[in-house]
Amino acid sequence: MRRARLAAVVVAVGVAFTLGVLPLRQGDPAPFGSRTLAFACDGGICVWDGEDDTPRVVTRVGGGYATHPMWSPDGARLAFIHTHDRTDDPSIRPRHDLYAMDADGSDRVRVVAGVADAIYGVPFAWAPDATRLAVSVEARGSRGRANTHERAVLGLHGALELVDVTGGARRRLTTTALFDGHPGWINPREVVYARVRPPHEFPLRPPQPYEVRVIDSVSGRDRRVQRRRGDFLDLVASPDGRQAAVLSGVHVFGLNLESGRQTALLRRPPLIQAAWSADSRLLALNGPVIINPRTKRLRRAVTSDDCFDPAWSPDGRWLVCDVTYGEEDEKRRGGYDLVLVNPLTGARVTLTDSATARHASWRPATAGAESFE
Repeated sequence: MRRARLAAVVVAVGVAFTLGVLPLRQGDPAPFGSRTLAFACDGGICVWDGEDDTPRVVTRVGGGYATHPMWSPDGARLAFIHTHDRTDDPSIRPRHDLYAMDADGSDRVRVVAGVADAIYGVPFAWAPDATRLAVSVEARGSRGRANTHERAVLGLHGALELVDVTGGARRRLTTTALFDGHPGWINPREVVYARVRPPHEFPLRPPQPYEVRVIDSVSGRDRRVQRRRGDFLDLVASPDGRQAAVLSGVHVFGLNLESGRQTALLRRPPLIQAAWSADSRLLALNGPVIINPRTKRLRRAVTSDDCFDPAWSPDGRWLVCDVTYGEEDEKRRGGYDLVLVNPLTGARVTLTDSATARHASWRPATAGAESFE
C-alpha cells in the first residue's frame, strides 16, 4: 500500500513540475513515505514523519535558537546546536552549545558548552556506535577579544574532543593553535577533520594553507592526508569512509582518504554545501548540482538555484533542501522553508510554509537502501 501511495505521489510531482512548484496539500501522502525528517523550526527543533498534517515541535530553547539537528546512526536520538543571543558588544561572538535528546524531545542533555563556530559545515559528528560525538570545541577565551578599528573577530581557535553523548566523559583528541573542525567518522575508530587558519584581520589574508587529517580516537595516532593552500570552506566525508569532498573557494575536490590523491570535480561558484548519498556514489551540491565522483558525470536538477543545505533521503530518491525568500516577499523576507526535490526530474514539492524551517536531517534507514541510478 505504501509503495502504491509513493508511486502515485511521484507521478503527481512529475506532472506538477510542468506547472510549477507544488505545495503539499493537507491530507496528501508525504513523498518520503515513513522516513522521518528533523529540522530547525521557529527557534526550536521539529520532527515530521509525513503521516501527520504538520510537523511536531519536540524541543524549544530559551535565549536564542536551535539549528542543525542530526540523527544518531541508530535513529534514536538527535543532536543539535543551541546558539545564544548575541551580546551588545560586537567583538564577542555568540556562544554555541551542543545538546542531545531523544527523538521525542525528552532526556535533553547539554553535551558541550562552547562549540567552535565555523562559517560552513557542522562542528560535530556522531560516532557509528551512537554513544559518542566528535566535537570541535572553542579554545578558552576565544569568544571575546578587544575590538579595534583594524580588527574584528571573524574566526575562532578550536580543537577536537571526544564527548560522551550523556554529557559525561570527554577527552581532547587534538591540540592546536589553529582551528580543528569539520569532523566526520570514517570507521568506528577514526575521525577525519580539517585543520585551518581562521581569518581574524581586515583585509583578509590571501588563501592560507589547510590540512586534511585523520586521527585514531583510541590510540591518538594522527596522520596528515593532504596539505594545500586555498579558501577552505568545508570537508564532508562519504558514508563508506573512503573519500571526502573538499570545498575550497569555487572548487570541489574528491579526496581519497587512504592515498591522499585529490581529483578536481567541479569549478563553479557558489559551491558552499555538499552531501553524499547513503551509498557514497553521488555528491549533491547546493543548487542542486549532482555529480558522480568516479565518472565525473554531472547532472543539474532542473530547478531553481535556490536550494541550500541539500540532504539525501536514505533510499537516494529525494533531496530535501532549504529555500530562501527574496526581497519581493515582504511576509517571508529573510526566511527559509523546506523543499523536496526529485533529482531525476527536478520536480519540487514544498514541504513547509513557515519561513522558519531549515537544516533538515533524514532519520537513518533501518534496512538497506537503493540508489535512484
